[in-house]
Amino acid sequence: MQHGNPLSITHVSTKLELKEAINLLLSNPEILEANQGASKEAYESLSSCIVSSIWNLLSC
Repeated sequence: MQHGNPLSITHVSTKLELKEAINLLLSNPEILEANQGASKEAYESLSSCIVSSIWNLLSC
């Protein structure tokens, strides 16, 4: 389940799809930059939620 930016993850089912996704990212700097930004946002959001949850557990 994904609630954030759809660029933060790419679903592939086969080796061919994986190869095509990698080729697209490496051949187009704008697409790569957009995906990197979305991935960074997703990572930071998830990390923040984890830290908040742990902090709340320790505060009880």
